[in-house]
Amino acid sequence: MTTQVPSGIESSSATASVRMSWRAILFAPIGDDQRRRRGSDAVRLILASLAVLCAVLVLRSNSHPEDVIAHVLSPPPYGIRWLVTLIWIGEISSATEAPIDRSLLVAFVELVQSGPSGRVADIGCGPGRVAALLARSGLDAVGVDVSEGMLAAARKAHPRIPFEKGGLAALPFESEVLAGAVCWYSIIYTPPERLGEAFRELERVLVPGGHVLLGFQAGSCEPIRRQAAHGTNLPLTNYLHNPSGVAALLEEVGFTIFAQVVRAADLEHETSPQGFVIASRPVE
Repeated sequence: MTTQVPSGIESSSATASVRMSWRAILFAPIGDDQRRRRGSDAVRLILASLAVLCAVLVLRSNSHPEDVIAHVLSPPPYGIRWLVTLIWIGEISSATEAPIDRSLLVAFVELVQSGPSGRVADIGCGPGRVAALLARSGLDAVGVDVSEGMLAAARKAHPRIPFEKGGLAALPFESEVLAGAVCWYSIIYTPPERLGEAFRELERVLVPGGHVLLGFQAGSCEPIRRQAAHGTNLPLTNYLHNPSGVAALLEEVGFTIFAQVVRAADLEHETSPQGFVIASRPVE
């Protein structure tokens, strides 16, 4: 008679076996020959653990394996700093984006893939989370940000993705070179009266048929002022943009609206509705 072992018990047994193997190697009484053999076993386990760590980080950071290995094995504190930076930055996930948000990013990727070829920019990229998602999806991604600190963090976490300095009103691209652009919560620091300027710049750098995706905190254009933002002593103002107003301004500079979405605050850190607009530059 064969007894089926529940999967949870199998998992617990496997975990216990791993723990026992480490304890057997490190703590069991041994002679000289056994010490040498167990020392070799410990080295093999350490190398196997490093191999698994590197494989996970390759997938997580969209980095080339050689870059990940070089970072992990670099002398302290550099390798440790890189790991901490990567863990802190995180990626696009359910912890920071709701299901609707992630589905819109996927829809944007598919729209770009079905349109004209060209680079796709993560504008106001911060630590490069969206740029990494775009690159993993097979797009030729580039990140843009005004902050040298954010650019340094993005380059460290995603060394195979180019990151350039620039702002919404003055992007570092020639005209009609981008197949797509994502402004993922980067227009929230732009006053409503200056959005038109930023949208004209987006229209300039997109090829005909190119797409743009905007994500932002939604409201009635009211400013949110903080005197010590993000644990600093620096004041910061962000704006809750009106989704219909954003769409109207995009149309005013020549875009065609593809989708406009507003969802309720859903995640723990959210205090306002969230707005999203996908638009395209018409083919002339």
